[in-house]
Amino acid sequence: MVILTAASLAALSGCTKIGTGKTILDGALYRTTSVARTFSYAETAGGTQTEVSGAIADDYRYQLAATINQLPAEAEVVDDDARALQVGDSTLLTRLTSPGAPVPSPLTAGQWVVDPTGASQLFSAGQSRPVVGTDPVYDALDVIDYVRAAIAQSAGVELFDPEATNYRKQSDPFPKPKDGVLRYDVDPPAVPQVDAITAQGGRPLDTRYFRRMSIYVHDGMVVEIREEISVLNFLEDPRSELASRISEYGFNLPNGPPSVQATFLANALDALDTRLGLPAVRERDLDVTFSNLGAPPTVTMPAGASTGSLAGIGDYGQILSEQAT
Repeated sequence: MVILTAASLAALSGCTKIGTGKTILDGALYRTTSVARTFSYAETAGGTQTEVSGAIADDYRYQLAATINQLPAEAEVVDDDARALQVGDSTLLTRLTSPGAPVPSPLTAGQWVVDPTGASQLFSAGQSRPVVGTDPVYDALDVIDYVRAAIAQSAGVELFDPEATNYRKQSDPFPKPKDGVLRYDVDPPAVPQVDAITAQGGRPLDTRYFRRMSIYVHDGMVVEIREEISVLNFLEDPRSELASRISEYGFNLPNGPPSVQATFLANALDALDTRLGLPAVRERDLDVTFSNLGAPPTVTMPAGASTGSLAGIGDYGQILSEQAT
């Protein structure tokens, strides 16, 4: 496997051909999933702070722990066939459990439970992903695939350039890259034209139009992911044309400061999404960092755990990306 250095990536990124940035970033994302690593996942959404720290040796060996508002929420260890789970938040346990699935009583009591063959359910095909924000452990493990999906929905990928004519410092929520680090910005798509179907209550503006995302690359691998999903920031950014065109979608913004208008629009979009059965625009700030890239961590099962079945409890299919062969 060839690892591109920051210098060689910079040389390639100087090219202005369409798709070059995406191609380089796709490679960096793939190489990152292909090595052992530790990570930190921090999200703030709706006044809730979620933090996940973990270590991934490979697709079949990892461990991590999540807190919600600094309280223990969920922890998981997978070591080949075995899977261990601990859930400290009863409401989270309810969301994680499929209808009719039995829950071991120690798990309900907040204790560790080990299923000797429980990891096999994590890699079964055909299961849908949970909604973002319903399981912090899954969100943290799935973040690279989430980034890939965001790129696919974007207008393109650009190498960060503070000297570019279209760069607006006041609208940039993310830090400049450090020396030796390249930052790639995922451009949101332009607000689409409203056709007759949309005007009559079809698909509304969704998350992709309110997302800003930047990926930081060092020595050919991703070291940080930043995301901001904010209705307010796009109303305030003249490049989005959102404020001037929102009436095309049947939303008449009230008089007042942008914060009042953003609250109105977010609530209106939420009501429309609910009526149409579509995923809501979930505003959040996300910061994910990867470290110790290529250094396999030690993964150990918790001592003194009870044994039981974890089938149907947070087993969402293949939750990690494939490893390079």
